Amino acid sequence: MRIFRAESVFDGDTRRPGSEVLVDEGGRVIEVRPVQPPPDEAQVVDHGRGTTLLPGLVDGHQHLSWGCTPNPLDGIPDDPSALRALVVANARRALAGGVTTIQDLGDSDYAVVEVRDGTRGDLTLPRISASGPPITTTGGHCHFLAGAPTAPTDLAAAVRRRAEREVDVIKVMVSGGNVTPGSLPWESQFDEVALRVLVDAADAAGLPVAAHAHAASALRACVGAGVHSVEHCTFMTADGVDLDPALLRDLAESGIVVRTTPGSVPGGPPPPPAIAARLEQIGQGLKALGESGAPVVVSTDAGVGPGKPHDVMAYAVLLFGSVTGNTVDALQAATSRAADALGMSDTCGRLAPGRAADLLVVRGEAVADLGALLEVEAVYREGEQVAGPSSRPRPAG
Repeated sequence: MRIFRAESVFDGDTRRPGSEVLVDEGGRVIEVRPVQPPPDEAQVVDHGRGTTLLPGLVDGHQHLSWGCTPNPLDGIPDDPSALRALVVANARRALAGGVTTIQDLGDSDYAVVEVRDGTRGDLTLPRISASGPPITTTGGHCHFLAGAPTAPTDLAAAVRRRAEREVDVIKVMVSGGNVTPGSLPWESQFDEVALRVLVDAADAAGLPVAAHAHAASALRACVGAGVHSVEHCTFMTADGVDLDPALLRDLAESGIVVRTTPGSVPGGPPPPPAIAARLEQIGQGLKALGESGAPVVVSTDAGVGPGKPHDVMAYAVLLFGSVTGNTVDALQAATSRAADALGMSDTCGRLAPGRAADLLVVRGEAVADLGALLEVEAVYREGEQVAGPSSRPRPAG
């Protein structure tokens, strides 16, 4: 048995001062309890004063096969072995930043699915779930990964092809996006009728649907069709942002997970023009979502550009917390609530009996100062140290 200690413990739901985490030989949490004299046979790992121990972060929206280049196509290798190596390198970078579980939502040629299958049990990588190539319209957003016609019969077949490759989730581009020339994020690509066909096919395969949806019109279709999660959720229209109270209410009442993707590294390029022009309104929407009671989680969209490297998660949590004004909620949105959104509440995201001992130790009191997430002391996968220490710059201001 090992006992992990830090000055402060956040268990995924609440701060537990004066506590320690007991981990069994199989890398599972036994319990979180008040600090007490250890049994003779126990190994104590004490990170000392000025540190916080919390669950490894859970990022539900990355692109591990992307190279963070200004033009995404330039950063996706054509050679399969180079592509696999890039996926592994990006995953390890995310792990070093404290992310111990990743959901990949859009790869090229099932590269991340293959890495997932070939590295099960490798604790030097995060736990990986993957969608394979997204479903999109011909010439639509991210068509360079894989296109799919809009006919309902073809949508169902596209879902079945992905199910046959044993993906964990179906990704669909319900609106346009910001990184595909000719694609507009405030325009819908699929209406509710087509989306229902896709959701029904995914339900039949036992798979959730993660819906890329910037446009307010696309979000309405997602609510009507009953997707599992909406990605980005910026409420865009052609001339701004539509924070329709009825749409906010419907999203909250539906229980659909809202997976936001805020934040970028300091000194990186500005966000895409459509985002930059609407930043204040998008922030207002994020705050309104939290106040509505919708299940909002933090993720990153890592890989889509130079400002979004695969260890950007701490910056996403920082920005989310600055908008909502609630540090505990921000930590929950990146740990326990993020794990719940992936259907992994029994696996990760909490320091609780039976969960994997995926641990992040940072320098500072994370509940009081989310910037502590940038100062990594150690990262553990199932009780084994796999990264740390490291330090990244705080954002200006």
